Amino acid sequence: MPVLVAVGRSTLCRSGIGSGDRIAAPGRCAALAAAIRSKLGATRVNLTVVAHAGLLGPSAGAKAQFSERRDLEFASAEVTVVQVLQKVGIDRGSVGVMLVKGEPAGDEDTLANGAQLDLYPFFGGG
Repeated sequence: MPVLVAVGRSTLCRSGIGSGDRIAAPGRCAALAAAIRSKLGATRVNLTVVAHAGLLGPSAGAKAQFSERRDLEFASAEVTVVQVLQKVGIDRGSVGVMLVKGEPAGDEDTLANGAQLDLYPFFGGG
């Protein structure tokens, strides 16, 4: 069974404690984290999405920049990457790279309160 280790605002899900630890499957971590948040009464998730290279237009009245930042709030204890994309209006097919804390994120990965999701388009050239 995975073990959820919380240090400050950071959370790490491991397959066990002791030598030979390995990170548990993301789906099992997400389910465990959601269950703990539910037991603690956490019902909102606040996070930041940063869309790079034109994936997201500027806010009303703002000047366009390379990276557009949006602070979001969800009235749910569990939020997936796909839900964030839907909320900001970015088509999943236009996103090439998704990162949380510099690590690759999948469509169904659950985002913790305070997380930052960085989105990049597909890169080309040659």
